[in-house]
Amino acid sequence: MSNQSKVKVTLSNMQIFIIVIASSMAYGHFVYVHLAILFAGRNAWISLMIGCLIGILIQWIQLKLAIGQDESVIEHAITVFGKWMGRFVGVIYILFFIIIAALTVKVVEDFMGVIYPTTPPGVFLFAEFVIAAWVVHSGIEVMGRTMQLLLPLMMLLGVAASLLSTPDKDFTQIYPIFNESLLSIGQGTFVFIAMISELVGFGMIAEHAKHPERLATQSMLLILVLMLMFLAPVTGPVMVFGETVAKNLAFPTYTEIQYIRVSNIIERLDIVGVLLWTIGSFFRIAMFLFAAVKGVSQLVGAKKNTTFLIPVTLMCVAVSMSFMSSSREELYHFLGTYYLWMAPVVGVGLPLLVGTVSRLKRMVSGSNGSRQSQKA
Repeated sequence: MSNQSKVKVTLSNMQIFIIVIASSMAYGHFVYVHLAILFAGRNAWISLMIGCLIGILIQWIQLKLAIGQDESVIEHAITVFGKWMGRFVGVIYILFFIIIAALTVKVVEDFMGVIYPTTPPGVFLFAEFVIAAWVVHSGIEVMGRTMQLLLPLMMLLGVAASLLSTPDKDFTQIYPIFNESLLSIGQGTFVFIAMISELVGFGMIAEHAKHPERLATQSMLLILVLMLMFLAPVTGPVMVFGETVAKNLAFPTYTEIQYIRVSNIIERLDIVGVLLWTIGSFFRIAMFLFAAVKGVSQLVGAKKNTTFLIPVTLMCVAVSMSFMSSSREELYHFLGTYYLWMAPVVGVGLPLLVGTVSRLKRMVSGSNGSRQSQKA
């Protein structure tokens, strides 16, 4: 790849992880908690733990095999497969990032429509993409610093909401353990595997890290943090409402927060849920929009990572608008069926393929080199 397009902005490894956590947490509480409870019921927490254990391996594949030294996942695919095949793989990654951003906008629009039913969906779509595009234009450094300021507040509010809901929780609701079939727990596990598979987008910002060689090892801590941040959301709604009701809630964690009362001082904490999920979703949209824009720039060898910001944003808008006519049931059906397979194929299968071919090529070239030295 040309050095012209190489990264000049460097972030600390902590800032890189903050971007990933911020972009995963809010949407995960929106969508993946609902799907996990729907599949695994009161055993969703078991699915979470199994999924996170597998997630450690997934992160190793994404950060050790899928990227090269000072290369993003797309650049490394081109290095391994060559110009045409590598770019084809790159296009698949970019389309995946665009679909993730568009789906996030649809879910946020659906959620905000519950709170503001008279506001046209197009208003939310326009606002989300304008803000996300502005963040991407500002650069990865601005994104990292902004999230570094806001993520601790988001996590603090989330922990506080979980603790405040404790009086309403019946811990016996998560018993008996393993009352669901292993198939149900496996389906719930696949939900979290899909969530972690999306972190292949991590490979588009990993080269910005101050110490990229440490990311694969440090990602174990990232997965642990994600597991802890999802433990209360996957158990809380079941303990508050019971398994049957929790399975039928579109936004389980938000509904749980609605029931929080703090004496006569705070009647409802809805605003906390709205704040957490809208800010977190903006981060997610911005991260994957950045990954898609940067990916297109790398495919064509542009000097700036944000050269194609406007056309890629418009493409995201078009895909998101195609989802607007879908009902909530249709959206969750897609996410709970096709997407659960699509995400691991793109987020794990492609990185594994790239990494395997790369290592085989190095082995073959090393073997040929040793033969030539023996002949000499």
